[in-house]
Amino acid sequence: MMKNNIYQIFKKPILFIALLLLMAGIFSYTRMETNLFPEVLFPRITLIADVGQQPIDRMMIT
Repeated sequence: MMKNNIYQIFKKPILFIALLLLMAGIFSYTRMETNLFPEVLFPRITLIADVGQQPIDRMMIT
């Protein structure tokens, strides 16, 4: 019963602090720089196989 009374007494300050923290989090999120992590470029390997006039199924086997 005492807990209920304490919550009722401090309901407005708790809600105020929660809203203040929420607003601070939203403000921080909007001001956060996107360059915190380095840009990663993955190497790309391209393999081209050309056997001329050989059919595709035969080329894949050999």
